[in-house]
Amino acid sequence: MSEERYAIVLVDPNLLPGSHLASNVGLACLEAYLAAHDLRVRTVDAREIEGCAALTDVVGMSVMDHSYAAARALSRRLPGKTVIWGGWTATAAPELILARNAAVDYVVVGEGERTLLRLLRCLADGGFPDTLDGVACRRPNGGVLLRPPSSFLDLDGLPIPTRLAVLDRLVFLELARGCHGRCGYCQETPRMRWKSAGRILAEIEHWHAAGFRHFYFGDANSLANVRLLREVLDGVEQREMPIEVLLAGRPDDALRALPVLESLARSRSPRLHSIEVGIEADSPGALELLGRRGTPDTNRRAIRALCDLRDRHSPGTRIHANLILFPHFDMSFDDFVANVRFVGDFRCSREVLGMQLYGLANTPVWHAMRSRGFRPDEDHGFQIAEYTFSDPEVEALFEALVRRPLAREQRRPGFALSHRRALQHRVHDQVIGFYDSGDIRAAALRFAGRGGAPS
Repeated sequence: MSEERYAIVLVDPNLLPGSHLASNVGLACLEAYLAAHDLRVRTVDAREIEGCAALTDVVGMSVMDHSYAAARALSRRLPGKTVIWGGWTATAAPELILARNAAVDYVVVGEGERTLLRLLRCLADGGFPDTLDGVACRRPNGGVLLRPPSSFLDLDGLPIPTRLAVLDRLVFLELARGCHGRCGYCQETPRMRWKSAGRILAEIEHWHAAGFRHFYFGDANSLANVRLLREVLDGVEQREMPIEVLLAGRPDDALRALPVLESLARSRSPRLHSIEVGIEADSPGALELLGRRGTPDTNRRAIRALCDLRDRHSPGTRIHANLILFPHFDMSFDDFVANVRFVGDFRCSREVLGMQLYGLANTPVWHAMRSRGFRPDEDHGFQIAEYTFSDPEVEALFEALVRRPLAREQRRPGFALSHRRALQHRVHDQVIGFYDSGDIRAAALRFAGRGGAPS
């Protein structure tokens, strides 16, 4: 008897040996939603797709900037299949994707669950999806037709995601969609919507019953809705579920959430595992260039307060300050010095230190970079990573501290994430050396003048 066919096979192109960096909550939600609507769906990695392609007419891919090249190569190997792309990069640049990728037939823009279901039903009926919101496709004359999404989903009405939302026993729990930050470098939609506390607690209970104890709350906004966070944590405590919570947010959100965080830090269940705070830069000029709301004073008050909570109540809790060392192509050397001073003062950015700004497709920063003549990299989702800094001192330092050592690492056989992370740690340690020298500017300029990083 022949094997039953699938309505769609979903692919995470980033699922390759050594490269699965995070869970894929998007695919986890899609898989659960389609299955709940009686569509037979299977999710595979890049190694499995060719073996499963014969079992479906439609293949969907989750595409980010770092998985774009793999998605493009996989799509080219699927002749005769209907190929649909979704994900952040697909949503940000649907016209570019359709113009540059003949193997891609449709792009789902924005939230994919309902849109993909409607698209699949339309295709199954032999129709053309020119009236479907949230779908980009080619017109018969070769142009691109794009109908933006006209509405958003009720998040409480979605099924619980599948186990694709889990990575190394850590459950990535979706509290909200969208982001209120409106930062100039981010592709996220500014329209924020939240799940209810009851629904979030039901998901925690589901995963807890399955044996999971570590939960990452949200993306960058788990501290943004203080009332919701309090209700969820109170509910966990009332249900006596011994879990560990990982949180993330902006400095101003962390300050507003301090009473809730103090209660959590003092609690044995739930327990506060870690908090990551998006600092990005610690000078007024760099924050303004990035379109960030907030000030260096807010950055510092937030990290001091969180470190104080940790030291008083929960010594095992990790406080991560996510800072971009070279945050903008128009940054000054003083901006760099301010960032070094922040790293040195708090000594808490080694694991999440960002080395440079990446221009993600169709963001305000990306358009500014294109107007400056910087070229998008089609192998990486049209992001811009190769550019010069307008300040020649910053450019010389970046060349010595990051660009040249990174190029050397990338030439090594078997270059992988671990090599880049090791370089990130070496850069952090060199930055601490600048800080400890007593004169950050002079130490950094001496380093740049040597023409390269030490071996």
